[in-house]
Amino acid sequence: LSLYKRSLSEKYISKKYDICLISQVVEELLKGSKSQYHQNVDKAFRKLLETLNSLYKEYSFKGSLCIALRLSSSKEIIEKEKNYFLSILTCIKVNFIENNPELYSSYHAMEQSSIGLTLNSTVAYNMRYIGVESIFAIDENIEYGPLNKDIQYYFSNGSSKDLLDILKKISSKKISISPDLSDYYQKNKCNAIENISTLLNKD
Repeated sequence: LSLYKRSLSEKYISKKYDICLISQVVEELLKGSKSQYHQNVDKAFRKLLETLNSLYKEYSFKGSLCIALRLSSSKEIIEKEKNYFLSILTCIKVNFIENNPELYSSYHAMEQSSIGLTLNSTVAYNMRYIGVESIFAIDENIEYGPLNKDIQYYFSNGSSKDLLDILKKISSKKISISPDLSDYYQKNKCNAIENISTLLNKD
């Protein structure tokens, strides 16, 4: 996170997306792995995608979505990852942000978004310290480790109604930035959820 902050050179980051989904696609499964661990992660992540798709389909949610892709080992793998999402998110217009570690693309995508959505991404935990909150999908197939005490927004994976409720909860709050951050982040911080309330109230 500190390297990402230094890379900005005090540039202002404007909001472009309402939700940033952080990819947790398992490359090993795309290559045919039969590992039970990999299958458990994939099962949980697919459930999250189906839940998100249901939010748009059943509740007519209109928020813009970007996906911070995870894989970058080859063009073929990147296309497989994109197709993985497109096969499930059939009701959503998706904006893909390809992974570029040198440009901290996942962090940048998160900061361009009003709220993050994840299972247990480290990026999502880190971004809380510069004012970008995330919603965590709690799933029985995933280990959340010692950082789970810091999760502020979460819902039961598989329930689009719970996800909608947590979005409504977030839209009614003002998220304050940590007082120990630099003047830059204090000065340029955008309220992470100021547009969500409007989206939830659309017909």
